[in-house]
Amino acid sequence: MIFFIMEAHNIIVKKRIIVDSNVIYTRPLTRWERKFNTLMGKTRFKVERTLGGIKRWFNGGLARYRGIEKMHTQNLMEAMCYNLYQSPGIINLIVKFRRKQ
Repeated sequence: MIFFIMEAHNIIVKKRIIVDSNVIYTRPLTRWERKFNTLMGKTRFKVERTLGGIKRWFNGGLARYRGIEKMHTQNLMEAMCYNLYQSPGIINLIVKFRRKQ
């Protein structure tokens, strides 16, 4: 069974079939689609990096309380902690930038 899946994957890679959102496209992307993917990637990178940091440092994927209001408060606290955790790096960047001027 595993051999069949690997063989199917190799065929897809060789034919350069693009797989996205459970839909298989056999045509090349248009210029607009490539530009859209580039713009989405820039935003997605920032958001996913932030959420990944919250999940890693503060165990953010775990619900500690019941109720929407309490979960909302937990998410706000995690976001504030993330910002405080990142602030020394931001402050150092500002100081270095001012020194160069």
